[in-house]
Amino acid sequence: MSQAGSHAQVGASSGGSNGQWGRWWARSGLVARIALSAILVAVGLAIVFAVLFLAIVGLRERSFEARNSQEVIAAASQLQTLVVDLESGLRGFMITGSERQLEPWRSAREQYPDSIARLLRLTRDNPRQHARAMAVKRAVEKYFQRYSLPLVRFLQRNPTFEGGVVEEGRGPKQVAAIRKQFSDFLATERALSDARNDAARRTARNALVVGGIGLGTALLLILVGAAYVNRAVARPVRLTADAAARIAGGDLAGRLDTRGPGEVGELERTFNTMAASLERTVADLEERNRTLVESERAKSELVSNVSHELRTPLASVLGFSSLMLDRDPPPEQRRHYLEVIRTEARRLASLLNDLLDLQRVEQETLE
Repeated sequence: MSQAGSHAQVGASSGGSNGQWGRWWARSGLVARIALSAILVAVGLAIVFAVLFLAIVGLRERSFEARNSQEVIAAASQLQTLVVDLESGLRGFMITGSERQLEPWRSAREQYPDSIARLLRLTRDNPRQHARAMAVKRAVEKYFQRYSLPLVRFLQRNPTFEGGVVEEGRGPKQVAAIRKQFSDFLATERALSDARNDAARRTARNALVVGGIGLGTALLLILVGAAYVNRAVARPVRLTADAAARIAGGDLAGRLDTRGPGEVGELERTFNTMAASLERTVADLEERNRTLVESERAKSELVSNVSHELRTPLASVLGFSSLMLDRDPPPEQRRHYLEVIRTEARRLASLLNDLLDLQRVEQETLE
């Protein structure tokens, strides 16, 4: 029972959160919705560009590692060439005894410190290769300090000495060992360079894929944002304009859907209220127009009836008064004529009083 109660509580809290979110979204204005949509689009674009940036950084690092391997190979090859120059210069000097044969030896001796320092600097990020470079340095310096340089100084002090045992001495063996060390070092570095080149190519492909996906995602987010703005703003405005055009054409029954967000929904509700008010006003005007038409018809009938009712007694009054003026009737007949004239005059007075009462009723001065 406790577990069921906890599930119900979790469901209620989740439903409450969704309900609160829905109510907030329904109450939120258009500016808030557009701002939230823009923030979501911006966050999505930021994530896309962050991933793309990481891919570019990874590609740069792989490219730097591959280039560093090539530089290490070049530095090691240059250093190996200097060792060969040390050996060949020494051998030429021993065979010919000419100081000119020592030029490669002297040049290699001058370039060696910078060359070995460059190789050690380039291999600093790879402990195994750096250890091999240190071993090469020790072997070369041992060969130079304990064999090559003392032998050159000895031959310079003893120019008549014939050194035909160069190939059988320990110097050539040391040079051979040094070359073996260079071979191992270069083989390892070439394998590392190939691996780094492969990694750089894979990273480049991945960067292109990520860039394509990022561009597509950015375009999709922009299209989604544009579609939402069109649905939330442009479409309701177009529908409102169409409804206004129909109202201008005489169709007053059209109404808008009032589920638009924020200000758009307020505009739709205001438009519907205006349309309903306009429809009621037009209906009231039409009713008043019908009332006026009926009133005009009634007035026309009234004027016609009043004219007829007035004409009859007036004709009697005029006729009998003319008889009395044109003839000299006896007193009894004259009295009869006067009675008729008085009766018709009262009838005219009554009609006039009725007309005056009707006028006062229309002016609301008589109930």
